[in-house]
Amino acid sequence: MAVGHDLETFRATLTTLVAEARAVIAAPKAALAGQKPEDFTKDRFLVPFLDALGYDRHCRVLEGKIPSLARTVSWCDYFLLPAPNRRPWCMVEAKSILSPNVWTLNRQQVVDYLKDYQAEVSRQNDREAVPWIILTNFKEFHFLRLHDSEPFWSLGLDDLEANADALFDRLARGEQHRNHLDEYYLEKEHDRLTPRFLADLKVWRLLLANGIREAKPDLNLEWVGRWSQQLLNRMLFTRLLEAYGQEAYNSMLTTFEIWRSLFNALPFSTFLSQNRWKSTWIRYNTELFNEGPLDKLVIAAKWFEPLLRRDAALSGEPAAVAGALFGGRSLYNYDFHTLSHDILGKAYEQFLAHELVEAGDGRVKILENQATRQREGIFYTPDYVVQHIVRLTLQPRVVPCLAAAKLALDEGRFVEARQAAMAILSIRIVDPACGSGSLLIGALRYLADAVEGYNQLARLATLAQQEAGLSAASGQPKPIDDVVERVLVHCIHGVDLDGEAVDLAKLSLWSQLLRAQPGRYGRQGEAHGHLPVLALNLRHGNSLVQSPLDSDEFAEQRTRAAELADAARDLGLPDEERLKSAQDLDGLVASLADQVRSRLPLAQLDDADPAVRARRRPFHWELEFPGVFDVRRPEAERGFDVVVGNPPYFNVDLTWGKGSADAEYLSTYYPDIHTDKTDVLFYFFRRGYDLLRDRGDLGFIVSRAFLQGDKSKKLRAFLASRTTLLHLLDFLGQRVFQAGIATAILHWRKGEAPDGHALDVCAALDLASVRDALVGGEAVTAGAVTFQVLQQGLRSDKWSLSPFQPLFRQIDEGRPSLGSRWRVGQGMQTGENDVFVFGPDSTLASAVPTEFVRRRVSNANLRAFAIEDTGERVLWFDGLTYDALPQAIREHLERFRDRLSERAACIRGNCAWYQFTWPLHEDVHFGAKVVAPYRASAACFAVDESGQWLGLTNTTHVFVPGAPDAAHTLCALLNSLPLEFRYRALGGLGKLTGRGMFEYFENQIADLPIPDFDDPANQPALNALADHSRALHSLFQDRMRVMQAWRDKATGILTRPAVPLARYADLGHAVYGKQIAASSPNAALAGELLSMRVEIQGDVVAVHGLITDPDDDDAPRTWLPVLHLRIKHNALRNLILAHLVFWTEFDETFRRKRALGKGPSVFELALQAVAIPEFDHRDGERNLAIIDNVAAQVAEIAGRSDVDAILADWAARRRAIDDLALSLYGVAEHRATMEAALAVVL
Repeated sequence: MAVGHDLETFRATLTTLVAEARAVIAAPKAALAGQKPEDFTKDRFLVPFLDALGYDRHCRVLEGKIPSLARTVSWCDYFLLPAPNRRPWCMVEAKSILSPNVWTLNRQQVVDYLKDYQAEVSRQNDREAVPWIILTNFKEFHFLRLHDSEPFWSLGLDDLEANADALFDRLARGEQHRNHLDEYYLEKEHDRLTPRFLADLKVWRLLLANGIREAKPDLNLEWVGRWSQQLLNRMLFTRLLEAYGQEAYNSMLTTFEIWRSLFNALPFSTFLSQNRWKSTWIRYNTELFNEGPLDKLVIAAKWFEPLLRRDAALSGEPAAVAGALFGGRSLYNYDFHTLSHDILGKAYEQFLAHELVEAGDGRVKILENQATRQREGIFYTPDYVVQHIVRLTLQPRVVPCLAAAKLALDEGRFVEARQAAMAILSIRIVDPACGSGSLLIGALRYLADAVEGYNQLARLATLAQQEAGLSAASGQPKPIDDVVERVLVHCIHGVDLDGEAVDLAKLSLWSQLLRAQPGRYGRQGEAHGHLPVLALNLRHGNSLVQSPLDSDEFAEQRTRAAELADAARDLGLPDEERLKSAQDLDGLVASLADQVRSRLPLAQLDDADPAVRARRRPFHWELEFPGVFDVRRPEAERGFDVVVGNPPYFNVDLTWGKGSADAEYLSTYYPDIHTDKTDVLFYFFRRGYDLLRDRGDLGFIVSRAFLQGDKSKKLRAFLASRTTLLHLLDFLGQRVFQAGIATAILHWRKGEAPDGHALDVCAALDLASVRDALVGGEAVTAGAVTFQVLQQGLRSDKWSLSPFQPLFRQIDEGRPSLGSRWRVGQGMQTGENDVFVFGPDSTLASAVPTEFVRRRVSNANLRAFAIEDTGERVLWFDGLTYDALPQAIREHLERFRDRLSERAACIRGNCAWYQFTWPLHEDVHFGAKVVAPYRASAACFAVDESGQWLGLTNTTHVFVPGAPDAAHTLCALLNSLPLEFRYRALGGLGKLTGRGMFEYFENQIADLPIPDFDDPANQPALNALADHSRALHSLFQDRMRVMQAWRDKATGILTRPAVPLARYADLGHAVYGKQIAASSPNAALAGELLSMRVEIQGDVVAVHGLITDPDDDDAPRTWLPVLHLRIKHNALRNLILAHLVFWTEFDETFRRKRALGKGPSVFELALQAVAIPEFDHRDGERNLAIIDNVAAQVAEIAGRSDVDAILADWAARRRAIDDLALSLYGVAEHRATMEAALAVVL
């Protein structure tokens, strides 16, 4: 902001005007003295206000004319001009300062102004419009953008002085060149515009698709989708042309109005094609407007009208198709000039996730379900991720070029300087799964900025020469022209299996050219007025499927293809010659690809289902990009310099089917990384390696599962041995994508790492801080842990990427793995849990003999040192024939016979239709074992001594047959601080799957180190661990029994609603105030309280809260002490504890709440979160007496009532276990480090 005399004058003027306005409002009659209120407002307040902003009478046009659709004329009060005789940039509509609720009363007038004004601009074929209107009576200010119908910024009289600097910065005439009002508008509207624009994109396409289906009912859905997308892309592109002044303002809408008035006997689609699309093709020559079968369709105007007319209403067939999905917005409800790439790109990427499906009545509808919504969250690559990947991969190539250019300029070697800068244009970058092109646009911007950096240096060098009096004859630096187009056609390449994605990517890249060089394209009669043909750069195909070529195969044809590619990219040639070269190249490539395709093992599938065939669209890289794989160059110089991407993440076998032709292809062509159940992203890594020249760079954002997954061993071995691993940004469990996948960015260079090379690792703990650093292009210093890992130490089985590696080694050293001594495995597989599992309310509970039933242990009822019996049971009868089963079981199974028979294992003959599909570890399952949930946020290991519990696939088991003591010892160790640290700390053995959530699968658990159980020196500690484990299992049962008795007895006599804990903690209460002291170490902490946990610390009931920032989805989550209670009254203390423990540990509704509240004090939130019975709210003494009586009844029923003593004993034994384990592993001095590491929610 420019701070100086003008701003100071404005501040002073505004202060004076505000004071005068308050006086006028207080005594209006005396102030007006008979003057008209609106004129008075303008003369007394608005004219001085505008003068102070720099709009004197030469830059303030009175009475701006706005003709209406009804042929009448309206007048806004002022047009504001950036300079005398210049086009206005803002309208001002003035009202009386005495008018209340100025927006509510005048909303319709302002909206009508905007509609009429847009229509007038369209009629005049004006390519520029006044984008802003201000409605004000000085007491209120309301700011609107031309295409909106609601203000994006409103200020009242009391807000003006506090916003003086912002008003000056955004409105002052001298500041207009900075476009700060545009920036503020985008900042305010960004989050609202993206989802709204996405929703409208889907509906617009749906309308066009149904128009095409109506015009050609026999057209298959695939072509309906492709043509509707092409038609929508044409309309979007035209709006971009209008926004950047390339086409007349509202040109499509004008075309529609002309057709409706004069040519409605002709089908509108025909009129549009002849009068809009054809002229656009002639002027810009983009393949988007190539004439084809789509242009011959007769599509009714009713399908176009909702996309063209501002605030159109639906009726008839369009209304039946779109219904409530239609938001009443057309393409002309959006100002495409203010739709930033971030908004457009995000909407386009998410748009790709939606599907058109048959509705069953001949119509087409949008498929909206959880899967499509999840894909919307996966598709979009956030801009800060794009910038980071682009910088990582391109900076090593760009910086040396610019440094060489600068040195040559400084030394007067101008030709060499330009050659050094031109070398940037030889960098070849590709995204093999480009989507709508977010990463490619990021690369385009980065490279173009780099070349413009040279141009700036060249201009400075020229200026220095002129100042030194040197003539041009001595040589001058020569800038590089048409920078963005040169970078685009020479450097940027992309491939995607989705043809619609490729079309959107072209649209996005063309929009970058229009933004960069408005007025450069579309000029008829000029040799270089056309937009570049992007079919050479962006291709449609399956990046992973091809038949490799020998280096010199088809050498003659490939040489010709490379020559054509050079010509098509030569900006020095006329557009017609470049287009002819591109067309010839396309035909040659198609011919060669047909010959190569016949070799593929997938060729026999040409007649398969269309969806399957589309998935197998082979892409022969050497043919499709002949300029990159130029046979005229040595083989070492062929290929891309950089590969970037956000490749798809899905399990190959689960998605395509194990043994499918696709899966078989991958196993055949990528044997060095293939295993069963691999993720498709593995193959993009491998393909990227093949696409790169030696020492080329790859940067991907991918699921972080490959860092630790058992199925990723071959991929890790390949990367560790064949590439130089440069940088890993591990987002851990932070939510980069809406879908919640845990991700990481990996950057590596093709070629073996030199000796002693270390991988730089950055582990993000606070996504907001990391994101801010990446957006600013800065090194990540806050909100993350950074460290290095020697690449030679990265093994295929595990990549231990952790700052705690020395401590991990100390825990592991000389100790066997758990899996080397005991079997670790998953629970049994039924294939249909709903059939074999039943609850306490089921009729099976009383009908089935007990010998055919086992208690079920599951993810939901496991706690550390405890299995909670919820009454859920599992049918168990393995080994028996069907006829030997009790009648009740047979009748139950018969009801589900069809479902059971359709299980894959049953079809394969692995099990009878009535049996479990795979009763894993049946020989040891019903003996002593340690059980864990398959996914948890912390260690929850418990012992089943006698094998009475049956676990299914959401549990993991350590089988310790015949050794219950050893089972308890193991349980204590697995729940102890050292092994919890070894598993869950950053870079530990545990596989992080989401924010704070880990897999507890057999492979990871089996790798945990355990002390030598046969070493006599360890026996005392091992025995003590077993004793503590047994005691804790017993204490848990005591806790459950006592807590339940407290709740039963307390609620049984309760006649009024329970009250918040804050009621008891009221220091002013005559009775309770003497009994309870409530405090907090973080009393002033604001935030959102997500969860709570309770423990006893001496005489203090300590409540910890999981805290985050409610206004930032990416903010870190931290466990902090939020509430300390000292409760003198013994029975009251145990009543409160019983309820706190129940709510925070056992009540599923409470535990599953997304949040417990948000506000300025998490201390107050904690006091309000839990309800405690109050039996007599009028008499505190009597209330406490009743609680004493309840305590006595609890002791009589449960044997004890002292919840506090149980919790204290629990905490002491957990502490004793940690002490013993720390000693056994020899790491007692590192307790604080381990506790701090586990306090971080990854």
